[in-house]
Amino acid sequence: MFQQHQHILHTTKGGNSPLIASIGVSNFDLDDMKRLLQTAKIPPHIYQGNAWAVFHDPYLMNYLREHGIFFQAYAVITGILKGRNAFSNSYNILSRISRELHATINAENKDAVITEATVVLAYFIHHNIGVIPRAASS
Repeated sequence: MFQQHQHILHTTKGGNSPLIASIGVSNFDLDDMKRLLQTAKIPPHIYQGNAWAVFHDPYLMNYLREHGIFFQAYAVITGILKGRNAFSNSYNILSRISRELHATINAENKDAVITEATVVLAYFIHHNIGVIPRAASS
């Protein structure tokens, strides 16, 4: 896909400055990102990807951090809830963490609610990962 749109990055207005000053990419794999950064005159500023990439694609996440590319996660809540079957071990760890935090915080705040989604959102915020909220009708 990158090869099909590469010409856009080299287009200029009046021959001097690029038409595009900032770009973002979505769902590129690590090899695509490496090729993009090797050839692009304007590197991407943001990468948009599935929330599970944060936990299941450490090579991509490290590469993005090393190159100062901001990661913005989508499918955060629905991905976590739907991922409980596909990634049962990860989901079980999130559940354990949420129960432990709830037990710790509950002593101070009886109304505190800490879910698996709360744990992930807190992790993302702490690690400077953007979150795209989404509403669902079902």
